Amino acid sequence: MKKKTLLLQILTLLIFLTFWQLLSLSFKDVSLIFPTPIGVIRKLISAFPLFLSHTIATGAEMLFSILIAILLAFPLSLLMGRFQIMKMLLQPFFITMQCIPMFTLAPIFIVWFGWSLFAVVIPTSLMILFPLATCFYKGFQATEKPYENYFKTHGIRSALYLLSVKLPFARPHIFSGLRIACGIAGVGAIGGEWAGAQKGLGVFMQISRRNFDLESVCASILCLLILSLSFYYISNLLETLFTRKPHEKFSPSAT
Repeated sequence: MKKKTLLLQILTLLIFLTFWQLLSLSFKDVSLIFPTPIGVIRKLISAFPLFLSHTIATGAEMLFSILIAILLAFPLSLLMGRFQIMKMLLQPFFITMQCIPMFTLAPIFIVWFGWSLFAVVIPTSLMILFPLATCFYKGFQATEKPYENYFKTHGIRSALYLLSVKLPFARPHIFSGLRIACGIAGVGAIGGEWAGAQKGLGVFMQISRRNFDLESVCASILCLLILSLSFYYISNLLETLFTRKPHEKFSPSAT
């Protein structure tokens, strides 16, 4: 079924690109305002080192943003599950952070940190934090009662309980949150670069747009798409590697 789905997706993409190419060739006015797929690929190949340099910069921003968001979301979600007051205090903060366009704060971070990686990474991390922490929290609440009761009855340490029971049950929610974060990270990084950065696909898009180089703009979007999909499929691969049913690791009935 997965192979059929993949083939269907590839076929749909090819049909879309073919229609786009034929439309651009049939109507010259369209090609002036919207470049052809072949033109975009040619531009990408002809200036590949330049695109690669900006893509690496944006990829680094996405990676560090996701890592920082994970480091923040993990303990905060545990605190929300452990203490009701923490949930009451943190939820309004998360919602507020989600409502504010984080890239609008990039100029403030530029004043604080200068033209550095942090000026883009920090607002992007805050943009990712809410959905990631929400998924982590739901995952840590998904532990089945028999396992939870067994550990509480025998007074087993919280660290062992977290590693042996909570994390295995939370795995689907954790990786679901990571997949969401991979999609948001690209948008956040580009927005941060638009607000203030010296390098990255967002910066290159702005330069190309000012020069009316629409092929370079579309090629930058293609590079961003490849980046986001790469992060997405890496998270899928990690989930496959760490897939293990909770009862295979620990079972109350087996003791």
